[in-house]
Formats: sequence, C-alpha cells, structure tokens
Amino acid sequence: MGLLDGLQRHKVLRIKVSKEQLNRALFVMDSLVRALVQRGAEFVRVKDSELSEIRIDSERIECLLIEETKRTERLKDESDSSWQFNKWQLNPTGHFRFEIQEYTDSACQKKWNDSKQHNLEEQIENIVNGLFICAKDIKQLAIKREEQNRQWEEARRRREEAARQETLELGRRKNLEDQAQRWMQSINLCAFIDASEKQMTNAHGQLQTDSVEMKWLVWAREHARRLNPLANGFIEKIN
Repeated sequence: MGLLDGLQRHKVLRIKVSKEQLNRALFVMDSLVRALVQRGAEFVRVKDSELSEIRIDSERIECLLIEETKRTERLKDESDSSWQFNKWQLNPTGHFRFEIQEYTDSACQKKWNDSKQHNLEEQIENIVNGLFICAKDIKQLAIKREEQNRQWEEARRRREEAARQETLELGRRKNLEDQAQRWMQSINLCAFIDASEKQMTNAHGQLQTDSVEMKWLVWAREHARRLNPLANGFIEKIN
C-alpha cells in the first residue's frame, strides 16, 4: 500500500495518490488545467525540462493534489525484528484534498476537500478562483517585501554614512589635536632657539654668517617653521 508521488522534484502541479485513484486524479487535474487556461492562466516550459509550470499573472504557484490516508497498526510479527520501527502503515482513503502550497500573508482559502456535499471535481471553479486570488496576494506580498528591502537598504546606507561621517569627524579631531601639539612644540622650539642665540651672542659677540652657531640657528629655525602648522597652510588644507 502507498501513494504515487508524481513530479517530486517539480512541485508545481503535484499529484500524490494511490494507484487505484490515479485516473480520477488525472481527471481532476485535467479539468483544473482547462479551467485555468480558460481564465487566462499560462503554462510555461521549465528550463531544461519537458515539464511546464503554471503562471497566473506572471506568478508561479505550487499546488498539490493528495489522497488522504488513515494510519493503522500492522499485525505484530514476533519473527520480524524491524516491526517496532515500521509498525504503522498508511492506507489510502480515496478522499482527495487540493492544496495551494504558497505562503501569503492573507487569509485566502488554500485547501479544498472532498465532502459529503461536493466532491473535488465539483469545486474546480472555486479552486480556480482561489488560485487567482492567491496569485494576486503573492504579487502584493512581493511588492511589500520589495518595499521593506528598500527601506532596510536605505536604513543600512544611512547607518554606513553616519559611521563614515563619525570616522571622518574623529579623524579631524585627532588631526586638530596633533596640529595644536605641533604648534605648541614649534613655539617652544622658537623660544628655545631665541634663548640659545642670545646666549651665543653673549658668549661670542656678533655671530658670523658662516659660523657653526649661525648655521645651527638657521637649521633649527627652519625645523621649527616646518613644525608650525600655521606656517604651512594647515587652515587652507582643511577647508
């Protein structure tokens, strides 16, 4: 006993019924396909396959026609050591259920069953209407998700831009503090160099241009000037 599972890898119009109910299942599906085509649905060839999939308003919809089963316990066979692992069997009931196997965020009907009042063959029109409603809901859900993705992407972009601006700001602050330290260093050096020149003059009199002391003073003042950001266009660079 068991169910035939057609198109396991291609679940667009899937049939899962017992061998005894296969003809009826094919009849139900044939009636459904004809009604769908009449309403404007399309069947598109799957890439690299002989199969086709249903498209309603460009939306691909997966469906399943399944025969419900009843679980019963197998007769216990003391000689069969695997019985405890395979003690249940599923018995087909001949009762059909049609399912739309797509997620939507609406409460649209997605299941139809054989009932005492109407079998599945008599509910084809309702199933077709349900498929078209589901296709509309799928499209609306895709639009909603696209808008959510757009908002998430925009929020991510704003976070990244805020982080970039914060990094730039921290860099500017550090640079400012570094330049202030260089400025103070330059001022201290200039004061030290002036004091050194005064001491040299007191010790040696007027310094000659080519003297060692004068050459040192020129070099030292040039170094102090290089350290001074205000003498090297610092303000102009940051504007």
